[in-house]
Amino acid sequence: MRKGVFPLRRFIGFVVAVLLLSLVVSPSFGEVKLESAPLNPDFVEYLIKIKSGEKSYGFMPLPIDIGKHKKEGFKAKVSLPSRYDLRTYGYVTSVKDQGDYGTCWAFASLGSLESHILRFSGSYYDFSERNLINRCGYDDPWNKGGNVLKVMAYLSKGDGPILESLDPYSLGPGSSYLYDRTLYVESVYVLPGRENVYDNEYIKEAIYFYGAVCTGMYYSSVYYDPVSKTYYCPVSGRSPNHEIALVGWDDNLQVPGAPNRGAWIVRNSWGSSWGENGYFYIAYDDLYVASDYVAYFIDDDDINYGDFRVLYHDPLGMYTGLRFSGSSKIYGANVFQTSERGYLEGVVISIGKVGGGYVDCTIRVYKNRSTPPRVGVDPPSYTLSTRVSSMGYYTLPFDSPVSLSAGESFVIVAELRPSGPGAYPLGIEYRIPGVSSNVTILPGESFVSPDGAMWEDLYNYYSSYGYGNFSLKALVSSYTMPPPSGGGGGCSSGEGSIAGLLLLLPLALTFLRRK
Repeated sequence: MRKGVFPLRRFIGFVVAVLLLSLVVSPSFGEVKLESAPLNPDFVEYLIKIKSGEKSYGFMPLPIDIGKHKKEGFKAKVSLPSRYDLRTYGYVTSVKDQGDYGTCWAFASLGSLESHILRFSGSYYDFSERNLINRCGYDDPWNKGGNVLKVMAYLSKGDGPILESLDPYSLGPGSSYLYDRTLYVESVYVLPGRENVYDNEYIKEAIYFYGAVCTGMYYSSVYYDPVSKTYYCPVSGRSPNHEIALVGWDDNLQVPGAPNRGAWIVRNSWGSSWGENGYFYIAYDDLYVASDYVAYFIDDDDINYGDFRVLYHDPLGMYTGLRFSGSSKIYGANVFQTSERGYLEGVVISIGKVGGGYVDCTIRVYKNRSTPPRVGVDPPSYTLSTRVSSMGYYTLPFDSPVSLSAGESFVIVAELRPSGPGAYPLGIEYRIPGVSSNVTILPGESFVSPDGAMWEDLYNYYSSYGYGNFSLKALVSSYTMPPPSGGGGGCSSGEGSIAGLLLLLPLALTFLRRK
């Protein structure tokens, strides 16, 4: 983002179409109905601006309205210092320059990931923003902007990250080759934005424990003080338009014009000659910083030293969440098929809106099947349970890998049970014209159910509702393990594969509802 936002032009027909997206209710399953999460009002406004021809400056609000963080009830894990700066400890990488493109989201996100890795392993990586931008799968990400969901799509399918030296940003827009990933990022946590300007402790803890976090702000040069390198916007009626990385805080810093002391330390993406060597300070009192979401990354030890293939149906990843009205749970199932012997080592699941509580998740694996099972009747080959408390994606490794035969079809079922109302936990792809137009789905790939017995193919909802595939992936290793190589990104076409790894074959199945 470089400049202010243009005045909003109204296109009535487009507005009506966009608003109808948030009112979509799918056909009923008896007494329950399949519903998608309401659209974020800031996202709707963003779509209208893009349709009117206004330039995006880099930050695209989340399509899902995930609500606000609740300051009441937050329990601090540790007593934090009044000032903390990741730069002091060497936990940040060098500042970069996005140029005139709307790509701040890529720089903020990968800067956060690089910081996390430095914080925990001491390893310095310079990852390629260009590869992320070109391979995320979304419409015109160089100019229309992005958010953490585009980053999740890229990382969860194993396309990256890759090193900047392999795909430098200076090459600009175009296509990027599928290189072997440097590592696999196990999880991304997406926390709700601040409840108010005093709701800061949970963000501080995320920075303190995990490294830099990425988030949005509203930027206009009117509110920037070039002398003190500080920023404060007190004016209502704006929305975030620029993504940044928060690398620390100073409770005692007085930002000119702000009523209270305290500011975030910010890593920007406008080069090291801007601000304080590429950094600046935003007042806690600013109305828009960290108002949409706050995200951070977790890089654990890779399964099998990273030597696995990611099988998936959802190259664009989660872009909305589903629930069944009138039901306390929802089931999702993906059908996969292997071409060679191997092992199912774990799964990666995307969780949508959790509704302020948590979601209990049970994963079940069914071998030698090409249709969803009757949960509770058909015995699974493997079961795993966990609990998650925020939107994001999670890698769930298996204690005992599940053996797979050549040509075997298998089904992975996720049962999701939110703790309270307001959750839309089942993450799926979602086709929105001009944003995620590349979403496609085939029959027999992804299914949903209110009870684990009566299933419906998500393919049946694609043409009318834009629903894509269930965002659940399989991590599969070869039967005879080659030496660890860092792995390669996975996709259903097998692009960039390593010989001997399992391939995802297209499925064309028909399935009738089962009582």
